[in-house]
Amino acid sequence: MFVDERFLYDVVEEFGQHPVSSDGERTWYPPQACQFQNLKHHLHSSFEKSIIERTMQYVKIEPKKVLMTTFHVEIKSVN
Repeated sequence: MFVDERFLYDVVEEFGQHPVSSDGERTWYPPQACQFQNLKHHLHSSFEKSIIERTMQYVKIEPKKVLMTTFHVEIKSVN
């Protein structure tokens, strides 16, 4: 639990206070660590967790459609 508290402390110092969500794997560490940092905690349901995991798999697999622009520059020396 100390590791969770320290991690959240560092995140809050860097980015400010924001709500925290967890998946319930470690049932009491995240809520208690959030309580010490005065952060709101949300526990995801199994349904929410499966949607998030599917979305992340899609993002990792889907090829990136990127427009690449190349600029050709003429090199001139300055005297």
